[in-house]
Amino acid sequence: EAAGNNAERQQKSRFLDAFYKLADTTLEGRVSGAETVIKELVKSSEESDSSDKLKYTIDRLIKGLPSTRKCARVGFAATLVEVLRAFPDATAEQVQACILKYLPEDTKEDKNHVILARGLALAALVRSGKAVEAAGSVAKEVLELGMRYSHLQLMACDIFKELLNQVNEKKFKKKVWPELQEMLSCGWEDCTPLKLYVLVQAASRFPSMVDGAFLQENWGCDSILDKPNYAHIVQILQKSTVVHPNVHPVCTLILQAVISTKGFKKFWKSLTDEGLLASRRDEHVFLAVQLVKWCLPQLTTTDKVEIVLSPELRKQVIHALSNSWHVLHSISCNLAQFLVELAKKSEDAQIQVAILGFFVQPPGTILIDHITKMKIIHDILITAKPECVQWYAEFLKGIARLEDREGPPHLLKPQREAFEQLSNLLHLPAMAADVDFRTDIVHFLLDAYTARVHHKDSAQGEAVRKLFQSAVLKSIVPLKKTQLTEFVDFLTSLLLRIKASLGDGASTDIKKCLKKTKHTLEKIDSASGLDESVATAFKVLLLYLTILTALGISDDPSSLQEVCSSARDLLSETSEAEEEHKAKWVQLVVDLALSMLSMQSLHVRAIATAAFAHLHNQLSDEALGLLLDVFSPKKSGDKEEEDSDDDEEMDDGAEGGEESESEASEEDSDVEGEENSDPDEELRSRLRAALGSAAADEEDSSAEDVVPTDDQMFELDGAIAEAFRGRLRPANKEKSKERTVSIHFQTRCLNLLNNYAKSGVAPLHHLVQIAAALVKASSSNALRGSHEVLNVISDTLHVISGTRKFGTILDVRSDIESLTSTVMEQVNLVSHVGMKNALSSLCAFLVRCHKKICSELAIKKVDKHWYMPLYMKTLDSYLDENSHISPQLFVKLMEAYPEHCLDFVEHLVPRATDCAERNYKRLHILGLLVAALRIVQVDASSKEKLASVLEALSELSIKLMTDMTEKSEPKQHLLVEVCDLLLLVAKQCANIGMECPIRGNSKLEQSLTSLRNTKMSKRKPLKAKLAALLKGVQTTSVDSSAKPAKSKRKSAALNGDATPKKHARKS
Repeated sequence: EAAGNNAERQQKSRFLDAFYKLADTTLEGRVSGAETVIKELVKSSEESDSSDKLKYTIDRLIKGLPSTRKCARVGFAATLVEVLRAFPDATAEQVQACILKYLPEDTKEDKNHVILARGLALAALVRSGKAVEAAGSVAKEVLELGMRYSHLQLMACDIFKELLNQVNEKKFKKKVWPELQEMLSCGWEDCTPLKLYVLVQAASRFPSMVDGAFLQENWGCDSILDKPNYAHIVQILQKSTVVHPNVHPVCTLILQAVISTKGFKKFWKSLTDEGLLASRRDEHVFLAVQLVKWCLPQLTTTDKVEIVLSPELRKQVIHALSNSWHVLHSISCNLAQFLVELAKKSEDAQIQVAILGFFVQPPGTILIDHITKMKIIHDILITAKPECVQWYAEFLKGIARLEDREGPPHLLKPQREAFEQLSNLLHLPAMAADVDFRTDIVHFLLDAYTARVHHKDSAQGEAVRKLFQSAVLKSIVPLKKTQLTEFVDFLTSLLLRIKASLGDGASTDIKKCLKKTKHTLEKIDSASGLDESVATAFKVLLLYLTILTALGISDDPSSLQEVCSSARDLLSETSEAEEEHKAKWVQLVVDLALSMLSMQSLHVRAIATAAFAHLHNQLSDEALGLLLDVFSPKKSGDKEEEDSDDDEEMDDGAEGGEESESEASEEDSDVEGEENSDPDEELRSRLRAALGSAAADEEDSSAEDVVPTDDQMFELDGAIAEAFRGRLRPANKEKSKERTVSIHFQTRCLNLLNNYAKSGVAPLHHLVQIAAALVKASSSNALRGSHEVLNVISDTLHVISGTRKFGTILDVRSDIESLTSTVMEQVNLVSHVGMKNALSSLCAFLVRCHKKICSELAIKKVDKHWYMPLYMKTLDSYLDENSHISPQLFVKLMEAYPEHCLDFVEHLVPRATDCAERNYKRLHILGLLVAALRIVQVDASSKEKLASVLEALSELSIKLMTDMTEKSEPKQHLLVEVCDLLLLVAKQCANIGMECPIRGNSKLEQSLTSLRNTKMSKRKPLKAKLAALLKGVQTTSVDSSAKPAKSKRKSAALNGDATPKKHARKS
């Protein structure tokens, strides 16, 4: 009996605790509580008396609806729905009685909570399906709540709509209609948004009840949506703003009914332009914007979209969008983003035009992106159809043609922006292949430029002149999908148009320039045997520079003269001096390309890069030298750099000496500097001005001593500091600016070298020269701290190292050996990660080039392994000193030439087995050994050497594993390397047919078993390694000989892999 009572108490306690879970903030907690309540009710329903518990549950749930504790309203309402659905004994009358009893309107508690709870209880009753039998009273009570309390109108609409969906016409006529008939007979004068919503819902759901006779009698019309009723509907919808920021469902309900009819345009104009927007009230404009966002996705025709995006809407939205202080600024930004996304998704170009025109047509502006700091026009044009872009181009032309008649004779800001945007349209993806569009835009820009700012006596300002020049330059660059030969034809047509537009008004110099260019082009076209890529490059440079000169964009004709001179050398027919002429014209072209790269205009630099790419086959040693001179230190700065290097060497040497000597030398140098320094009169004058009377007193020895106050001393300190800052600041700024310009120029030249190395036509000795120059430049003081340039240098060196195809091969073995020695010294000093990896790859590339030269030129008497002493010396430095050397240096060589893996292993094994070796160095050694054993290729001559090495490494690994077992917390990195090493030892033993020394080793088995129980070994990679090792150790030799079929599978556990592999389908 006591046990039964105890079980009953636990069940009751569990049931009561479930009600507290219903208020949990997590969905899982509320669901768990609801399940417990329903399960307990199901258990009690099997007993004789279950009605009390069900009644208690319903009462408890309804009484808990007003609670504000956590998520009580959500949990109790949802559970009430499920309880009413699950138990047929619960009736609507019972729930209504509980509502009247526990949720009275005249309560002493907070009335708002009680009223909301009544709405939740009625919603639960409807959603459970129990409200059908009492549909009339439920509908009446729901609508009364909505009419009395405006904040419950949305809830009342949703509940009423769901109730109508549950009842059929018979029950509606019998139970619901009698309760609604009086309310719906009010007519237009007393109609509210809620009444209109109920009327439209009832008319659409049961048209036989809300028929024409009823409407004619009470509303004076045959249909609610008749055109004469638009004025009444608009007035009612304007009252629906009480539910903001939500939109009253009656608005969308009416629009849904009207949107597909012929009267939509008139209704929309009456609702928004003449109603909501005309009132100028913020809440009405807010509602109009929300209705626009709802309506636009439903429209499929352009005329309806234009009706929705009306000029009145544009006027108010653009005003709010342009002013961040406006109360509707946020909703206007939201509408702008909505329209941009709609334009992106739309496949209709006319709809895109309507959306784009909404922002740019007055009172909108093409400056909307600058004003709002948003990318509205930019984002629309990126994915716009060609028809939309063409419309916008014509729109911009119309703005650009306007003249400022009221102000001074300069372009307005929208007009200047129109020219700039016209040039930007040419680079859109949709217009890249449209030659006619590009020609039309460029011709328009050229005509505008020659008409407004070309002449010297033009009244346009310098800023406007530069803007026009930028627009023209931006429009005459080769596009990504355009061949350079097509670009030549394009430039030719432009030059002819410029010549025609200038006519007789051109100056004598320009006429001579045009005539000279025409003559040179004719010679290039008539030349026989001229390489097509070279001719194309010359034509591009010649035509482009001629256009710039004819337009007055370039005032210096020297560049054009250089191209003409190079063309003459190129077309020279003197066979004796052919190589000399070739070297000369290539140098001139490369020099011209470098001068164009130094310009600020991105578009001029693009022309230089495109032309240089067509001269890769013709690049001479002298021309390449001009390009590499960019990375050499200036002659004037050579001495300073050497001095700085000497200072660094002295500092390094002083580290091992006594500190007092270094301090004494520094003091001596300071004294000498002070003695030898020239007096700075400018600084003295500034100090005299800062000291003021104090300086005068110092000069006058007879003046009396005056002790200044603290404030005077602070003021004096500030004045002296400002005097020193005034001396140093301008020089530092100028120096920093020059350094930035130099770094940018060198980066552009590196891009040229990068493309040249990728072309596959570069001679081998050119690649070696480029690598030598870049390695030297990376160690200079000017570039050592520039990560941007070092990144580009490392990328270029990676491209060079990956080259497998060369144009020509010359015997430059001495240069390769010297560069390899330099790189080996450099890897000791470099700390930049990208440069370390690049130098590691470069060393292996240089070795490959050396072997390539020997094989191609049939050089037999040569030391094939000349590089190994350098590598071994660097390896000793890596192991003995704290250097910046990367282990990738050795791994790259082993990957390229696996025959050297055993040389590295033999060199590393004595160091690894040395008991005096420190652990962090041993970790590096083990890492290199693991890499070497993975790459090594075994042949008959190396089996004996490898066998002794494997024996020594297995003993070392077992000893290290035993030592780590004795420690409470072994080092994870060291443990991983030892595991990898043991797995590779076992794999290589199987490859050479040697019995694995770790198989059956009891000491190793104990160590592995102990290590598997540590917390560290629970991680997946290490766990798999230890498991594979333990499996291999436990497999004895007797087992493997007795079961040959499984021996291979068991030895596969020691294959050197960290994780077990699944069976993969062989391709």
